[in-house]
Amino acid sequence: MCVPLIGIIYDPKIKGFLELAATTYNTTVLNLLLLVAIVIFLEVVYALLIGYVGIILGHRTNKNKMARSIVIGFILYFVFQAATLGLIAIYGLFNPEVMNLINTTDIVNIEAIKSVMYAGIGIYALYIIFLYFFGKKELSKGVNVE
Repeated sequence: MCVPLIGIIYDPKIKGFLELAATTYNTTVLNLLLLVAIVIFLEVVYALLIGYVGIILGHRTNKNKMARSIVIGFILYFVFQAATLGLIAIYGLFNPEVMNLINTTDIVNIEAIKSVMYAGIGIYALYIIFLYFFGKKELSKGVNVE
């Protein structure tokens, strides 16, 4: 799996794009790729944990376990995403550049985008920790798997 990814990075067009993006963000290509990889990894783990918690909570009842699991999973996902948007909006109250990302189409400072990415890493890490312990606690109460 790594070999195709390495091949993609050494494609001249993609390499030029990555170098341009890294220069724009005032970082190296490796740091940019690591930052994006960390964000994607945390988002995937977060989505999986939302699914697990949805399954645990949905299987508490005796009727329509699968449907309830799916609905609860989607509801949890939307609630957490709304909380994320709210947290970023609150962060934007203290940092006007971040608020410009939300309410204008003007070109914004690159540092604002980087700070939102770092905030996103922190937010998703907190969500993952919370969902892990919440799911573990709810699972220890028992689940109706019949």
